[in-house]
Amino acid sequence: MDDTEIETEACGALFNYKGNRGFWAFITYCAELGQIVSTRFCDGNVPPGWRQLEEFRHVLGTVPDDVEEVALRSDSAGYQAELLRFCNENQEKRFKRIHYGVSADVNGEFRAAAKAVSETEWKPMKTFEDENGKLVVLQEWAEIAYAPNTLSTKKHGPDYRFFAVREKWDGSGKDTEKEETPEKPVAGREGHGEQLYLEGTIESLEAKSDKVRKLHLTQFGGSIYKLFGVASNIEDGADGESFGLAAGGKMDGRAIIEWRRKRCGKSEEVHHILKEELAGGHVPSKYFGANAAWFNASALAFNLHTILKLFFLPEEYRKSRPRTLRFLLYTMAGKIVNHGRRIVLKLREGDYGGKLLAGALAKLESLPEPGS
Repeated sequence: MDDTEIETEACGALFNYKGNRGFWAFITYCAELGQIVSTRFCDGNVPPGWRQLEEFRHVLGTVPDDVEEVALRSDSAGYQAELLRFCNENQEKRFKRIHYGVSADVNGEFRAAAKAVSETEWKPMKTFEDENGKLVVLQEWAEIAYAPNTLSTKKHGPDYRFFAVREKWDGSGKDTEKEETPEKPVAGREGHGEQLYLEGTIESLEAKSDKVRKLHLTQFGGSIYKLFGVASNIEDGADGESFGLAAGGKMDGRAIIEWRRKRCGKSEEVHHILKEELAGGHVPSKYFGANAAWFNASALAFNLHTILKLFFLPEEYRKSRPRTLRFLLYTMAGKIVNHGRRIVLKLREGDYGGKLLAGALAKLESLPEPGS
């Protein structure tokens, strides 16, 4: 589950927390199907994650009856006590378990819990070998003893687990938590093998830049680290095949964090396709309802595109983006002819897209009739 900002100067658009006029488009994406299963279009002044539990319950109502386990991935907008309690306690008992991996808020108590972890308990997360073959640690992770008041309301029940990820700060405002694989440091760039010399306190550094403030800079010993948090209820030793690991793989803290991070790359890719390739990134009207319908049309086009490439085109087009198929199929020149009470579409015989279309139509005709 993730939302994206649609900036516009159209009349009626409201300001969001970033100070921009626009709207929020919230989507729920099913990774197994490659489909957008739910959308919500909101005014700009609506906070991210608004009524996310309601949206999640709506999506669960569309899940087939034979599905036994569900897993939710979300950014920090989904770090809501009511949403995490709903997943953890599984009050409806329809599923065996509702797992989740959500970015946790890094507040003072979270920082204190992370700093209380012994240096020997931090485990490597991302590593690489330098020119001399020496192993350099980019990121480290540790499970922390953290119990926020909003979730610690019952003595008995499933546990809430929290993980901290730290990375030495190199002086930039780049958020590597949003990347599936952080970049290796380039030659001449300090910060990963040795700590930069910093002038001023963390508070003064954060005051100078919003990007720096989002990195939750924290001092461990004599070094300053970027700090990120993850909340989850997945147990160590859980079957990793359900979470994308190879058969026989088991989940641990590192696997849980990496599984949650995969949300970032996929949701950003889906937002890019919707906004840049399917025209969902702008609004056609000053009327909210018309703009919401426009975005929903983009989401439907995304789903139809996915169905087309997965079921009706050759396997080599499984990963094709709409931009690719637009030039092969959607913009072909043809002639519509009415003859013998039939409508015929004529295409140039040598057009490669025509062969793809003919093959897709043949597969479509072979499907059984609805209800049969």
